[in-house]
Amino acid sequence: MIDRKEWTEHVAEKANTKARESRPGLEMLQQAAVKSSSLTGNPAWDTFLSYLQAAVDTTKLQRDAFQDKLTDPDLVNTEEMLRLKSNITRCSERIIAWETAISLPKDIIAEGEKAKSLLGRLEKEDAA
Repeated sequence: MIDRKEWTEHVAEKANTKARESRPGLEMLQQAAVKSSSLTGNPAWDTFLSYLQAAVDTTKLQRDAFQDKLTDPDLVNTEEMLRLKSNITRCSERIIAWETAISLPKDIIAEGEKAKSLLGRLEKEDAA
């Protein structure tokens, strides 16, 4: 039987082992965060983001129009209903993809900060 202290030590050791195994990935993420931070605030990147946001807005309008047609009580054609559902799904997927692209630098920077913190902790433990 192990006690609580031994279990806590075991869990901490396993977490450290996992962090050490993923060190190369953490280092890459930290470097990507530095590179991504140079994108934010860049006029060319801001223009690109404005194009993506315009695409999101236009696609939302298209999706809403398809949704309105689908909920029309006079619509009874099964093929037309399936086509509208398919178009709604496609629009939703595009919106998700574009919103992911828009948030990518911010997400990379945030995850890079986490990686930097974890790498700092690993370096302290290695030095000890």
